[in-house]
Amino acid sequence: AEEVAAAIREAGGTAQPFGADVRDAAAVHAMVDAIVAEWGRIDGVVNNAIAGRQSGPLAEATPDDFATAFDFGCNAVVNT
Repeated sequence: AEEVAAAIREAGGTAQPFGADVRDAAAVHAMVDAIVAEWGRIDGVVNNAIAGRQSGPLAEATPDDFATAFDFGCNAVVNT
């Protein structure tokens, strides 16, 4: 994210990466507060977070794999 922001700044734009664990609503709210404090508003959001097992046979998936997928696929979307 910092490399992308640096490239934007080098091209004459303004950018600042912010990050939070999108599964954690309080962390997302704190990030939003920091962004608004710095810039006054939010023009766009990119949620590119994912973790955990991404491939393999379904029969080998564990309950933890499903919980992680749900956290990133559902909870993170609601929080952002």
